[in-house]
Amino acid sequence: MKGPGPPDPGAPGPSVTAGLDDALANLEGAMSTLERSKPSRARDGALRQMAVTRARLVEALALLRGRTGTPQMVDDRTPPPPPP
Repeated sequence: MKGPGPPDPGAPGPSVTAGLDDALANLEGAMSTLERSKPSRARDGALRQMAVTRARLVEALALLRGRTGTPQMVDDRTPPPPPP
């Protein structure tokens, strides 16, 4: 009986997805803190940019996990409202 074959050289290692998970958690923490701060145009612009970055991180993680066969993350967070 043969063991599993060699790992896919193009597949990301667990440290890659773990690093992106950490980055996503840090970004979400910063967004949460910023959402509680006093409303301003600068705050709203920063939140919009952070939402874009968050969406890209979630997409990257989903693509990486899809390739490695691990469960994919579902993005259930809604983006901030558009500026007035």
